[in-house]
Amino acid sequence: MGNERGNRLVSSLLRPAAYPHATAQLRLLETHISWIVLTGPYAYKLKKPVNFGFVDFSTLDRRRFFCDEEVRLNRRFASDLYLGVVPVVGPDDEARIDGLGAPIEYAVKMRQFRQEQLFESLLANGDLQVTHVERIADQVAAFHNATRRSDPTTARGTPTTIRAFAEENFNHLLSAATDQQERFQLQRLREWSEQQWNVLRDLLEERRRTGFVRECHGDLHLGNLVVIDDVPTAFDCIEFNEDLRWIDMVSEIAFLGMDLEVKSARSLAYRFLNRYEAICGDYAGLQLWNFYRLYRAMVRAKVTRLTLQHSPNPDRATELTRSYQRYLDFGTDLIQTRRARLIVTRGLSGAGKSHIAAALSASLPAIWLRSDIERKRIMATDAAEYRYSAEATRKTYGHLRDLASLLIKAGLSVIVDATFLFRWQRQQQRALAAENDADFFIVDIHAPLHVLEERIQHRRLLDTDPSEATRAVLNEQRSCLEPLSDQERRHTLHVDGQRPDLPKLVADIESRKSLV
Repeated sequence: MGNERGNRLVSSLLRPAAYPHATAQLRLLETHISWIVLTGPYAYKLKKPVNFGFVDFSTLDRRRFFCDEEVRLNRRFASDLYLGVVPVVGPDDEARIDGLGAPIEYAVKMRQFRQEQLFESLLANGDLQVTHVERIADQVAAFHNATRRSDPTTARGTPTTIRAFAEENFNHLLSAATDQQERFQLQRLREWSEQQWNVLRDLLEERRRTGFVRECHGDLHLGNLVVIDDVPTAFDCIEFNEDLRWIDMVSEIAFLGMDLEVKSARSLAYRFLNRYEAICGDYAGLQLWNFYRLYRAMVRAKVTRLTLQHSPNPDRATELTRSYQRYLDFGTDLIQTRRARLIVTRGLSGAGKSHIAAALSASLPAIWLRSDIERKRIMATDAAEYRYSAEATRKTYGHLRDLASLLIKAGLSVIVDATFLFRWQRQQQRALAAENDADFFIVDIHAPLHVLEERIQHRRLLDTDPSEATRAVLNEQRSCLEPLSDQERRHTLHVDGQRPDLPKLVADIESRKSLV
């Protein structure tokens, strides 16, 4: 089906008579590989007869097969949205959906939703909320924990496969580059990607062998997330290429994180990331965070370039060109060397440490490690009494140090959210910062005793907080809280836990280089 025939077919589907049901205003959406006709109650998605190497819809049989696959795979996320596959009958200039006669094409039939409810549209209009991205994080984490793991004897997710896809992105973009500055920018990104792949190759292989390559969504960006009946929902996963769907979990979450950052929503990106990691605990995988964010930026750059080439819409050309450049600029900024920060909280239970750490991790940004969660994660089968013994506390703080070490070495800033009552606990983290030339801060949070007690009681009544602190625990903490040393005070920022001035705290951290 050439362009001329495709145009005739799509034009004929913009007639109300083409449908076996009543229609509202008919509207056509177009991507580099699909046509989507919005009818009011339903949307119909047809696959273009293209072959870009990574996607091959060149025959009618292949288009039918991948329509079936699209429905099957997307029902994992949005079973109510994907209604089935229907035939398109002809001739081309009088095409009809689900009519009598031999099929000339096939379409995925979907329940139509309002385009204004796409995450992309909500963000553009200032309506995308923290609750939206956190609920998606919950869903993605639950899906990743339940979905199939790749058989390590297959070639899925090998370092060689990952490198080939990254190279293909750069090859395409460089071949389509229109000026020397663009080529120079792309070449710098390509060299960084190649260098990182060499550094991370063993880790990529280890994760493949140990089950972190799974059957994922594969295309988790803002344009493929929507709020339906107040529920954030993922749709339009990768159906056309198994290698792009069987990927490392970090590659999946890096896509949405990158897309939020490119669209000036970095704080939401880290709300999503930290919520996801609190559930999955795959902090070791974040050693790949920067590598995969660049890879995903280049995927979107390539798709944007293909859309410009194969969907010549003059009204969108300027917008698409700017979008393309934003992905390149994001990559250029990402590869800059930055000094990491290691921040620890200090304060009694109920002081507001987690509230402040959550805000800081989104604003700076940083990876948020929570002792309440990690203590339970590493001692899930132990009795609650043991989890708070001296031995268990040493294990917990050692685990937090190990996680922080992995992240700091990967160039990521970290907030360790714990009471840090004892000097040895704080010294452990300060030494880690010194070893890795990272800035070190202690955020010391305080609140009156009656406030601490009220908050602890309120949390226990709600039973929604990971903290297991009681008034007895609080009293014990008060009795053994070791004061800050003179050296520690040089790194300390004091915060009122009742009325924290978070913008000032962020500004103070960003403006200061600590003396480790």
